[in-house]
Amino acid sequence: MAGVIGGGRTFSGLTQGAVPYWLGALLVTLIVCLYVTVGGMRGTAWTNTAQTVVFLIGSFLMFAIIAYGMGGPAKATEQVVERFPHLMDRSRFPMSLFFSYGIIVSLSVPMFSQVYIRLLTGNKPAKLRRMTMIYPFAAILIWVLMAYIGMWGHISFPELQGAESDKILPMLLAKYAPVWITGVLGAAIFAALMSSLDAQLLTLGTLLTRDFLGPGIKRKEKEDRAVLLSRMFIIGFALVAFIGTLIRPMGIIRIIEWGFAGYASIIIPVIGTLYWKRCTAAGCIGSIAISQIILLGIPLGFIPKAISFGMLPGIPALAAGLLVLVVVSLITEKPGEKEILKFFDSFNSTQNVVKETVRI
Repeated sequence: MAGVIGGGRTFSGLTQGAVPYWLGALLVTLIVCLYVTVGGMRGTAWTNTAQTVVFLIGSFLMFAIIAYGMGGPAKATEQVVERFPHLMDRSRFPMSLFFSYGIIVSLSVPMFSQVYIRLLTGNKPAKLRRMTMIYPFAAILIWVLMAYIGMWGHISFPELQGAESDKILPMLLAKYAPVWITGVLGAAIFAALMSSLDAQLLTLGTLLTRDFLGPGIKRKEKEDRAVLLSRMFIIGFALVAFIGTLIRPMGIIRIIEWGFAGYASIIIPVIGTLYWKRCTAAGCIGSIAISQIILLGIPLGFIPKAISFGMLPGIPALAAGLLVLVVVSLITEKPGEKEILKFFDSFNSTQNVVKETVRI
C-alpha cells in the first residue's frame, strides 16, 4: 500500500498536479502487476536488479543536484539550523520514541518475507552470506542521503505537513533539477518503490498458493494451477492496495511504522520455534494474535495509548507477544519427543552443511 501511495504522490509532485494522485497510483499498480504476473520470480529479480542500479545512481544525482540548487550542502544545512533548529536535535523526538524506532526497525528486517524469498533464489550459501553483509551498509548510505534531502526540504516547502510531506522529494526535483533530467531522476524514485511493491505482491501470491492451497491441488495440475492461482492473488492484492490508497491515503511513514511493527512481532514466535524445544503451535498462534490486536487497537483507539509509555505500539505488542508465547506454550501440550528431535537434528545438520559449503 505504501508503494502505491508513493507512486501516486510522486507522479503528482513531479508533474505539479498535472497527473492526479489516483491516476499515478493506478499506473504504478498496473505496471507492477504486468511484469510480476508475466515474469514471475525470474522477471522480478532481473527487474529489481535494474531498479537497484537506477535507484543507487539516481540517489547520488538527486543529492548532488538538490544540494547544488540550494547553495551547497553546508549552506543548506546552515539554513536548517537557523530556521528549524529542532531538526538538528531530539527536542521533539524523545528518547523513548527514538529507542522504539531502533528496536522495531532492527527486528522487522530479518522477518521480511519478500527478502527471504529473494535470498532463497541463490545457488550458494556464500552468496547469501555476502549479501547479508553488504545489505546494512547500502541501507545506511541511502538513508543518510535521503534524510539530508528531506531535512533540506523544509527550507523550500516549510508548509508541508503530515501526508503531504510524502511529496517532498519529487517537489524538490521539480524545483531544482533541469526539466530534461527530472524524468530520469523521477525514475529512481519509482525504481525504489516498485522494487518493494513487486516483491511483496509476488511473495503474498506464492505463500498463499503453495502453503495454503498447494496441498489441495492434484499433482498433474499442480504447476499450472499454482501459477494461475498465484497470478490471481497478485492481481487481487494489488487491487485491494489500490482501493485502500483511495479510501484513506494516510502518510507513508505511518503505514511503515505499523507494517514494520507487524513484521517485528513475528520474530518472537520465530525465535521460539527455532531455539525453544518447549514452544508449541498454540503459543506461536497466540503470540501473533495478541501482538496484531495491540497493533490495531492502539491506533484505532479501543486499546489505551498509555500502555505504550510514549513508545511506538510495536513495543507493547512485542512484550505481550513474548508473554503469551511463554505462558501458552507452558500450559499446552508440548510436541512429541520424536518430533522435537527430528526438527532440531535436521536444523543442526543444515547448519553443518552450510558451514562446510562456505569453507569450500
